[in-house]
Amino acid sequence: MIATLTIAAPFAVPWFAVAALMGVFRASTLAHPKRMLSRTGLVWLLAGCIGLLARAALLQRAIVLPFAVTALAIIGAPLITWHGLLSVVYSRWINQQAHDG
Repeated sequence: MIATLTIAAPFAVPWFAVAALMGVFRASTLAHPKRMLSRTGLVWLLAGCIGLLARAALLQRAIVLPFAVTALAIIGAPLITWHGLLSVVYSRWINQQAHDG
């Protein structure tokens, strides 16, 4: 469990901070799938790089390129997929509400 926290925390903290600052959680972003995908990807690259630096500092280790690429891809792919699907569902729900209202 400690190992999981050591790996995840340096990525999770920057993700939530940068995502909040860049509006990933706003309804106006969520309602537009293309905007959500591009914003999520950009935020993940920025937060992921911050996470890599934080992890390296916490563990007092150098950033190893294969780990960096793997971590960014393995965490980023499901994150972007999840946000994309959520955005599509939300935008359809919003359109349905507008149509019914």
